[in-house]
Amino acid sequence: MSLEWLTQTVGSLTPFWEGAQPNVVPLAKLPRLVRATLWIPRPTVDVEVVLRRLEGQNQWVRVKKWVLFHHESASPGKLFVFGLGIDDAKIMR
Repeated sequence: MSLEWLTQTVGSLTPFWEGAQPNVVPLAKLPRLVRATLWIPRPTVDVEVVLRRLEGQNQWVRVKKWVLFHHESASPGKLFVFGLGIDDAKIMR
């Protein structure tokens, strides 16, 4: 019943931007992400800098597709939690 309601509700939404086509996707079809934690000893490091460096040092993985779940200062450095695709997680092990 809630799936029907959600499908109808999403189908009746005004597009968020021109060309957008929102739809409902079954949970089984969503890509699974593996959680990866990274601690960097420098507290001033920015997320974009971290991603650029990871991409430069790990050209065989798709860093641009990673999702940042969380980041926080963790004295004296910074803690990052990313979501990686399963294939990238296997390579990074």
